Amino acid sequence: MYAKGLRIAGATDPGCVRERNEDAVRWSRRAGVAVLADGMGGHLAGDVASSMAVDLLGAELEALVRRVKGDPGEVLLGILQAIEHVNGEIYATARSQPQYAGMGTTVVAAVFAHGWLTVLHVGDSRLYRLRGGVLEQLTVDHSLLRELGASATPQERAVLEMAGRNIITRALGIAPEVEADVQQQGVEAADLYLLCSDGLSNLLDEDDLLRLASAPRGSLNERVKRLVALARERGGDDNISVILVEVP
Repeated sequence: MYAKGLRIAGATDPGCVRERNEDAVRWSRRAGVAVLADGMGGHLAGDVASSMAVDLLGAELEALVRRVKGDPGEVLLGILQAIEHVNGEIYATARSQPQYAGMGTTVVAAVFAHGWLTVLHVGDSRLYRLRGGVLEQLTVDHSLLRELGASATPQERAVLEMAGRNIITRALGIAPEVEADVQQQGVEAADLYLLCSDGLSNLLDEDDLLRLASAPRGSLNERVKRLVALARERGGDDNISVILVEVP
């Protein structure tokens, strides 16, 4: 496994406005797995969907890493099978219990195994990579703003930003099948990876993320705390979740 020596830290915070935290995070330094989800739905349903996503998917990905012996293709196939299974579990729960009807969640997951990073995401939770002083967003939001905004006029884009920045076009658990984006990237020494919900990325721009995530002083935990604190200072109008993964 590549996970030996990885450093991982994360946090989830309700923010300054929301009564409940519908985000959830999970990670295993030993397995080299990090999962973050941002739930949605009625009373308590978002909490349930995001918790199911990180718990079920996290457990399956950790077992996958232990099982696979070095073939990146096996990791890719295993992740696709895992996300279909977890989607089915969340969907079945929503269908069988009226109080959870319509619940769903975004998810972004990172698996570090055998020198490769495999990234899975559904929705607008993101993964960034900081390498050689350059911050790059590796995921592409499944959102109305992104899908309609590319060809929009500045005036139309302004309307979309106000009306549709939180409207996602894909989510886990809202249909019997899910279309997830999965990709594999080579991992290099000193890489830093940032997983976050839109409660962070909507309030901090890439300059903020680069400055705080790459701060030379302070532990990984302290950098996580600074990211969350700045999002709260800027209004904290949504739940805020972040995971940092540092390659030695």
